[in-house]
Amino acid sequence: MSDVHVSRVRVRYAETDQMGVLHHAGWVVYWEIGRTDLMRARGLSYRKLEDELGLMLPVVDFGARMTGSAAYDDEVEIRTRVGEIGRVKVRFEYEGYLDGRRLATGYSVHGVVNRDWKITRLPAEVTALLAKGMD
Repeated sequence: MSDVHVSRVRVRYAETDQMGVLHHAGWVVYWEIGRTDLMRARGLSYRKLEDELGLMLPVVDFGARMTGSAAYDDEVEIRTRVGEIGRVKVRFEYEGYLDGRRLATGYSVHGVVNRDWKITRLPAEVTALLAKGMD
């Protein structure tokens, strides 16, 4: 993954299932942590998007593929990058690792809407911040 932002998340007890491993729904939360950390590192918080620019990025598509598992108190590394930027959508791509072993891959696609939930274009300044380091 090029231009990857790395976040670290400790598996909480409430995120484990009866088998003692990270429940598949935990990846939804971890992808969000990775995405918001990446955006914040580029100077673009969700708060700024919503409060200053009047934009929201609702999830319109999401996926995760698990190939391994993590248990309570494991520290999972989330690698996040911007995969694609369109006029009215953004795709983020994710990988989850434990001790260098990939546990999951995933993506989320976000539409761009204004406060009235009308589809709108990403402003050039937002596109530039999100596109930092893209190939």
